[in-house]
Amino acid sequence: MTRMDCGLQYRRLRAPGEHGGVLIEPPASSLEGIVENNRQLSQEYDYDCQGRSLADLANEARRGLLDEARRYTQTYRDVESTSCDTPDILMAGHQPELFHAGVWFKNFALATLAERPDTVSVNLLIDNDPVRSIEMRVPTGTADDPHVQPVAMDRAAADFPFEERSVLDLDLFASFGDRVHETVRPLIPQPIITQIWPAAVAAARGGRNLGQSIALARHGWERDHGLMNLELPLSRVCSSQPFSWFLCHLVAHLPRFWELYNASLNEYRRVNRIRSRSHPAPHLVRQDDWLEAPFWIWQANDPKRRRLFVRTSTNQFELSDHAHWRANLPLTADGNAESAVQFLTELSEKGIKLRPRALVTTMYARLLLCDLFLHGIGGAKYDQVTDMLIRRFWGMEPPGLFALSATVTLPVAQPQISIEDLRRVEKLLRELRFHPEQHLDAHEGQTTEEREQAQSLVATKLKWLAMDPPRGQRRERHLEISRANEALQAHVAQKQQLFEQEKDYLLEQLRKNSILG
Repeated sequence: MTRMDCGLQYRRLRAPGEHGGVLIEPPASSLEGIVENNRQLSQEYDYDCQGRSLADLANEARRGLLDEARRYTQTYRDVESTSCDTPDILMAGHQPELFHAGVWFKNFALATLAERPDTVSVNLLIDNDPVRSIEMRVPTGTADDPHVQPVAMDRAAADFPFEERSVLDLDLFASFGDRVHETVRPLIPQPIITQIWPAAVAAARGGRNLGQSIALARHGWERDHGLMNLELPLSRVCSSQPFSWFLCHLVAHLPRFWELYNASLNEYRRVNRIRSRSHPAPHLVRQDDWLEAPFWIWQANDPKRRRLFVRTSTNQFELSDHAHWRANLPLTADGNAESAVQFLTELSEKGIKLRPRALVTTMYARLLLCDLFLHGIGGAKYDQVTDMLIRRFWGMEPPGLFALSATVTLPVAQPQISIEDLRRVEKLLRELRFHPEQHLDAHEGQTTEEREQAQSLVATKLKWLAMDPPRGQRRERHLEISRANEALQAHVAQKQQLFEQEKDYLLEQLRKNSILG
């Protein structure tokens, strides 16, 4: 079995539990070797992609990415120039939202790793995902009695993609930073939000959408602290010719890709013992002679994401959202995609948006856009499916990637309690139920009669435990052992009460930690 044929293996990745803990896998010292190997792989792309080589598409996509990322970033801050025409490109990505420290750490790592010569770092703003919530759960109260209070950023609306979601209530948006500050003030006197939010408000008042306003403010704060990453919305990447060519190739060979996509998801779930049919992504479905493609589609005047469906017709592929839209893509399975790419460009100009789903997004980024992709823990796990697809569909080894995360807790004293403390007490409570004889210590107030009664019950239980009746005659043994355990409960009642009190205490301390942590 060659490496390319190997199946999936379980990968265990866990965020560090302690404040200041960092996960970097593989070690940062392996950066040079992985980037060099990924570069070599891209130079060997001997794959025909509807009339163009994958290597040629990758070169064009990389040049376009850098040009567009510089143009976009220069609209709100200075950008340093580079003397290298073909720098190494390091990349990460996330939705343009206020994310937690484990996600934000990727941006810091991206900037640090890109300090090597002839290297550029780009953070993709994944703005094709929907805005699920416009509230922040803000910790407040005291260290002894913390709780969480939701603070609204904007008026609620439909779950439109970030690229389509404008700020609906500028006054509410403008006051968000102050309201978060006031809520968290008892725990954190000077939160970072007070430094970041004025720039977000200025961006929104200047016409930026919700996600861009948040990302611009956060990115400006990063620049003030020495991070030199470029940024670019994924929506702008999807407007490029290389992306359209890539999309056309997947559509032209959708039956094979569809089978491999679903088979790879099945293998991931089997290896990771996952029962959910939506994790890490749902299957692509078949509806009559239509196959679901791994892309979203919506229209600018109706920005609700819908699934893209494809079926083969004479000298073309029919595209549909199975709602209100249908079009014929001028493309055949083995034909040149030039006319189809021009057709997609015209669709985009009419407000028809075609956007990749998660696995295809990172597939495109890793194959065509960058020399190294930095994932969080979830993305690194899910991209094992992408690795299988690259091997099985494209017939090549997938580029290496990094998995990163970090843990930062609030600078507030927290109870020194862990989940292991709770598990210890729960184990003791189970022992009291099923092995009470192990906890029959003499205690104040215990009478001689009670002690002798307990010893008699233990002797009875041990007698039945020592028996080994044949199959079919074991029920009496089980019932007698259960009766002895039940009768012994009165003799361990004090311990049970103490353990229950300790369990309640630990649950309350863990609740506090979940907020303060």
